[in-house]
Amino acid sequence: MTSVSVMCRAGGPVDEALAQAQKSPCCKSHRGVVLYHGQGRIVGRGYNAQPEPFVCDGSEECRVNCGKLCVHAEAAAIRDAGDEARGADLVHVKEVRGVLAVSGPPSCWQCSREILGAGVARVWLFHADGWSCYSATEFHDRTLHHCSLLRSRAHSA
Repeated sequence: MTSVSVMCRAGGPVDEALAQAQKSPCCKSHRGVVLYHGQGRIVGRGYNAQPEPFVCDGSEECRVNCGKLCVHAEAAAIRDAGDEARGADLVHVKEVRGVLAVSGPPSCWQCSREILGAGVARVWLFHADGWSCYSATEFHDRTLHHCSLLRSRAHSA
């Protein structure tokens, strides 16, 4: 398993994910994702944004529907990585004014479904107590639980 020291080293996956988040034009939330293998070889990058030619206008309607209007950072990074997403670690960050901010729990069923389907190995999220690493199956299961959807079959024995 990849260590936190590899992920967090200067110029590594976390720094690149933060750089991606800073590119987000979203007025509600800046999210960035990096997919990487081994000792930090980055294979995919993404940030949340509406698909071109649409743009975030900062309106209340846009903010309320952001999750439905934007291509999520996870989906953009998986698309960028292509087949190299399989077996990769995924680092998801939220940034506020250029600084790493605490993310919420696994909570987007669309992203967890894409992560699992692409064969991503692990998902890293930054919480109040530090970095948490989830297997893709655990991430999906926790997401489904958070969303009050059916629990994944992988854990329903």
